[in-house]
Order: sequence, then C-alpha cells, then structure tokens
Amino acid sequence: MIPFFLPDKVPMKIFLLCLVVLLSGIAAAQKSKPGTVDTALLRTKLKAPFSDHLAIIKHETTRRSNWHGGQLFWLVYVQPKRVGHFSIKYRYNYNGSLYSHVERELPFRVGEQGCLRGPQGHGLYSKFCLGDTIILPIAIENFTEHEFSLKFTDEDIRDEPFSSSADQASVEQPTNPVAAHLDYISSSSHVSPHRAGGYTLQRYATFEARQPGRFNLALTNGENRPVAIPELGGYPIIVIEKTTPITAIAGRENVEGFSKGYDGREYSSSTGGGTSYLSNVIILQTGDRFTFEYGSEIHSRDDEWKERADKTFGQQTEKPPVMHKRPFAFDPDWNYNEWIKEYLP
Repeated sequence: MIPFFLPDKVPMKIFLLCLVVLLSGIAAAQKSKPGTVDTALLRTKLKAPFSDHLAIIKHETTRRSNWHGGQLFWLVYVQPKRVGHFSIKYRYNYNGSLYSHVERELPFRVGEQGCLRGPQGHGLYSKFCLGDTIILPIAIENFTEHEFSLKFTDEDIRDEPFSSSADQASVEQPTNPVAAHLDYISSSSHVSPHRAGGYTLQRYATFEARQPGRFNLALTNGENRPVAIPELGGYPIIVIEKTTPITAIAGRENVEGFSKGYDGREYSSSTGGGTSYLSNVIILQTGDRFTFEYGSEIHSRDDEWKERADKTFGQQTEKPPVMHKRPFAFDPDWNYNEWIKEYLP
C-alpha cells in the first residue's frame, strides 16, 4: 500500500475530492490497456476459412479511447487473392445479460487491380481492388468462443460506367482552385419536404479526379459557411494514381443478437442492426467521380405555397459552388480515423 500524507491547511473535503479524481484517472488508465487475448488462437481460427481467398498480412489488438467507448478490437489486415463478393461472418458468446451470443457480418466486393473503387464518403467504397489491404475489425472485449466463416461468390466485378451528365461546354465553370486535381462536372439539388409544409433544399457538386495531390476542399453556396468541418478547412482529400493500392476499413457490418427463451432455446432477439466504421479522409483515384454536399437551405411553408402557385416548385437553379483550397489536414480522433491515419497514401 502506498502511504500518503495530508498536507497542512488543506480542507478534508478538497483532499477527498482530489483523491476521488486521482483514483478515477487510474481506473480509466487501467481500462484503456488492451486485455489479454489469445490472438494466436484467433488467427488460427480465422486462417482456416480464408483458405485461398484472403491472405492475412498482420494483426493487432487496439482499444478505443474512453471518449469513443473504450471497446477492445482485434484488427486483422488482409489482402484479397480473388475477384468477387466476400462475406466474413463471426459469432461469439456475449457473456452478458443482454444476449446469449452475437453474430456479425462484414461484406465487401473486390475488383481487379486498378479498378475504380467508387468512393461513397466516410471511408466507404463500393468495392476494393486486388492489391488493397483491408482492415477487418473483430470485436473481442470480454467476448469468448469466437467462430469464423467465409462466404465467397465468384463474380465478375466490373467498373460501372458513369451516368451521362450535361454537356461540359454548357456547364457553368466556376473558379476552381483545385482544377489540377479535381475537374468540376456538374451541380444538382434535392428537395426534402417537411411534414408541416416547406422543405429543405440540399445542393451537391460532382467532381472527377485528375492528378494526384493532397489538400482540403471547402465548398460554400456563396452565402453560408462550409458544410464540412470548417475548423479544419473542409473535406480532407487525397488523390492518387488509379493503380495505387490503399489500406482501408471494411466499413459496413451487419449485427444480429440472440437470446435464450424460458425453455433454454436461442432465438434472434435483435435484427437489422449494424455498425459503420467511418473515417472522413476522402481517397480518390484518377478517374473517380465524387459528389460533395455544399449547401442546405430551409424554405418555409409560405415559400412552398407561393412556388406551387407560380408553378416553380421543384425548378431550382443549379448554381455551382464557391470553392476554397486549404492545406491538407484531418482530425486523427474523428470516429475511426485512428485506424487509418498511419496508412494514408
């Protein structure tokens, strides 16, 4: 036991308060340390179903900060060997009163090397490419008896052609400080009606990646502040050559919980749940197209009625955004950026 002494002229209440804070900090620090997990056994269990489909490059345990919930994960870095659709499913005993066991599924598609990944924002992609490293997040916490399976479908995963847009010659070209890297294609808008009348008008701009570079892009409609993390200077963007491999998270996960009934039999008690392992650094290949939101306007019920009377409702003018180029920067603590920050191209 560590001895301590009460300093002179320090009120007992203040001393006890400081002691509680100190002990809480020690407890939090202890909680943040990864638990003891037999990852070698987990790797053996995982390697068998992967067979000739996925190669395990490395693996490690990591605990999220207390701010993000303090969950313990086993991160497995894999490289696909084949083109097709992968679905990695694992189950574990929950060891708690909420569920008896839980099943999680990580689906993703893989195309040929140099394929267009089809970035969808927040670190999500329509597919990965051969040569990419995919991070598989496996929840371990105090869960036990993990079991793994892999369902593979041999598909011909091809790049989908871009939908035709307006003739570039007729599109109003705004001042574009990132023109060397992103070519402005077009603008669009979407109306979301309000139940009590009125609507929200959201504006979008589509760009096509041209040349590699790193920068932040802030977009405004000329009136409002940038919509994407203005304190860091907009969307963090990295443009790479088409054939450059990346390391990214298998970001979509389906979760199903099972409970035991009065007769001891298990039943599905929680379906339709999911987890998204999101990051906000946008990685584009040359040739990729990406659509950014750059404005949101709220229109009143009176505005809507007037527009309907004038027969102008839904006929918004598609005006291009005002663009601002800023130095590349991102928040390493934003959501799951901590898992990719060391692997950015």
